[in-house]
Amino acid sequence: MDAKDVEVVSKKTLFKGYFQVDEYIFKHRLFEGGWGGEISREVLERGHAACCLLYDPDLDQLVFLEQFRQGAFAALDSRWYDIEKESPWLIEVVAGIMDWLTRAKIFGCLRLMLMSLLECSMMVNL
Repeated sequence: MDAKDVEVVSKKTLFKGYFQVDEYIFKHRLFEGGWGGEISREVLERGHAACCLLYDPDLDQLVFLEQFRQGAFAALDSRWYDIEKESPWLIEVVAGIMDWLTRAKIFGCLRLMLMSLLECSMMVNL
């Protein structure tokens, strides 16, 4: 099955702030044949994100950040977390949500890097 086996009946934005929440009402084909009934689901739309694992070859070490995360802070209210042992300050790789301009810059840089590697490879092979 693929995307053609899904029919979106309706889509509406329920919330638009830093993130966006969309409600989809859809139905999809069943493996035994035919179509299932309508299903309603909310989707948290946060856009595309990218991350980078930084490495220092001189020190032979990876580089991480320690950063406050609101979701981890909110989770401290859960009975599953021990507020004395857990922290909303998480250790993670460099990452962030990309807008279209950022995506264009990143893909442009990757393309230039790939072209440079190909040129170097071609020069070495001569």
